[in-house]
Amino acid sequence: MDWQFQFAPQIVARGQAYYQQNLVTDFAQQGAQFTATVTGTEAYQVNLTSHNGRIVAAECDCPYAGRGALIPAVISSGGG
Repeated sequence: MDWQFQFAPQIVARGQAYYQQNLVTDFAQQGAQFTATVTGTEAYQVNLTSHNGRIVAAECDCPYAGRGALIPAVISSGGG
């Protein structure tokens, strides 16, 4: 997926750091649906839907997502 352009560079870097530190587990893909657990201060469940290389829907139960923002956990689940 070529989705990095959808996020601020510092958010992409943070998500990539989560991925590189092996904090993304239970990664699964079914078609355009992706799920993973990302461990930050707690373990957070992430769900993504992609279409034509773009993230079109994203959910995470972390506090950052609760403020309506697309988050580092989502990015790290997208493959880092």
